[in-house]
Amino acid sequence: MHLFPQPRSLKLHPGTASPHDALFVSKIHDNLAPGHYTLRIGPDKIEITGGDTAALAYADDTLAQIRAQSPEGQLPRLEISDGPAFRERGYMLDISRCKVPTMDELLRLVDRLATLRYNQLQLYTEHTFAYTGHESVWRDSSPLTGEEIEQLDAACAARHIELVPNQNSFGHLERWLRHPAYRHLAECPDGFTSPFGDFRPYGATLKPNADSLAFLDELYTQLLPHFRSRRVNVGCDETFDLGLGWSRPQVEAEGIEEIYLEFLEKIGQLVEKHGHQMLFWADIVLKRPELIDRLPAGSVPVVWGYERDHPFAEQCAQMAAAGLEFQVAPGDSTWLSTHGRLETAQANIALATREGLRHGAHGLLLTHWGDQGHIQPYALSLPALVMGSQYSWEGAAANVERWPEFLSTRLLNDTTGEFARTLAALGSVESLTTHRQHNRSVLFRGLFAEIDEVRALAEKITPVESVAIATRLDEAEAHLSRACPRCPDADWLRDEAAQSLRLTRLALARLESIRTGKSRETLLPQLEEALSCHESQWLLRNRPGGLPESRSYFTGLRERL
Repeated sequence: MHLFPQPRSLKLHPGTASPHDALFVSKIHDNLAPGHYTLRIGPDKIEITGGDTAALAYADDTLAQIRAQSPEGQLPRLEISDGPAFRERGYMLDISRCKVPTMDELLRLVDRLATLRYNQLQLYTEHTFAYTGHESVWRDSSPLTGEEIEQLDAACAARHIELVPNQNSFGHLERWLRHPAYRHLAECPDGFTSPFGDFRPYGATLKPNADSLAFLDELYTQLLPHFRSRRVNVGCDETFDLGLGWSRPQVEAEGIEEIYLEFLEKIGQLVEKHGHQMLFWADIVLKRPELIDRLPAGSVPVVWGYERDHPFAEQCAQMAAAGLEFQVAPGDSTWLSTHGRLETAQANIALATREGLRHGAHGLLLTHWGDQGHIQPYALSLPALVMGSQYSWEGAAANVERWPEFLSTRLLNDTTGEFARTLAALGSVESLTTHRQHNRSVLFRGLFAEIDEVRALAEKITPVESVAIATRLDEAEAHLSRACPRCPDADWLRDEAAQSLRLTRLALARLESIRTGKSRETLLPQLEEALSCHESQWLLRNRPGGLPESRSYFTGLRERL
């Protein structure tokens, strides 16, 4: 019997039962934890007991899978006891790096998350909520409105999913601070040099003062009432320019982490005033673990990291030692990639799961980011979406080798299994090169980087590796030609997989043309085709607002091919 997710305990008994003659009993019992259930199919009775209404829904889903696999309507006699490894099983979608999904697309996402038994959704927001009085910031981004949030929130609640508000509140606010009306709030209003060596013409971090707190208070006042949830993720990660401008004297006197923590405490007080619990990214605090004990009472640090060797063990141990409730946040490794990085995603999610559970994390939040134009096709996100579900429900022992089967049956209705094999082939391209880069794929950089960097990369991809990549892409295309998904967006998914092939082949061709000295003019038609497909596919799932910025990565490439 193939059940998703794999139950913790399944005992089969001799004989079968007829569902038409059996008494059906479903009840909530407080001796079971939330999300946990038992399912018993006896000769004349089907009994479901759950810890809450969500658990009853999960049991109903399991029973439906059993019915679908039972010939002639005769059910096997059995007992199942099941429940999730993590109490909170979340998915975070970046809606600020260009792609803001349509309402239809967001509702489709909710359906898929519910099918995979996620129970939390966050939409990472910098500037893409339609705040009244701040139209200059979001005017061209096609933001979500309060009414749309309420519609989405109701859809989530109906599927036992908590829609948690997410508004970055310290760093990553350059889309606000570039506007004259907000420059006075910037730590570095005239720009700064980032840790990566590039100069950024606008500030990205709020100055940690009373004016910034008043600004955040106004945002929370407008945003939070549209959500049922009493929690909010305030972000506060990667405050790259803190201490480089307005707060420099304080930072030099007290240390950057001290100034960061003081402002985080004030944000926590603000969140508490609004009747919410604060979640925040833990990267800055973890640089000075001795400060963890001073975190705002009741706040929830989110320990994030996206590589296969991220120090989750050390960081989770530090949170556990402080007695804190915390979450772990791995990533789906699709961003800054044209083909996905499945091996990295699987290893990263597995590591976060193992160490999170070992040290008592309450939740796992799978993240999907959209750095540099959110260029990756949507279809690439599906394998990690399934694996994240498996790990967050089944724990570290999850058999994620079965993700293609579960993706095919649970989400795609693809009896051929070939679309999952397409994504597996694309996601394995990373493994064919000895040269790797942190948090991105080599081929993505080979496609979009400046010419000097691409020349260096071209020397690191050997001819043998180039042939292996080309062969793997041919294999993916062959799988795609045989795929037959029957989900409502099946045609879009096929086109997105084809776009992944198109972009990856273009990246490989650019590297090869530089390595061999061949003319790059022949690449222009391929680039124009890729851009045309990017634009048309974008508008199927997403609003138009962020498309011009995303398009600029392609148009800029015309000049430096």
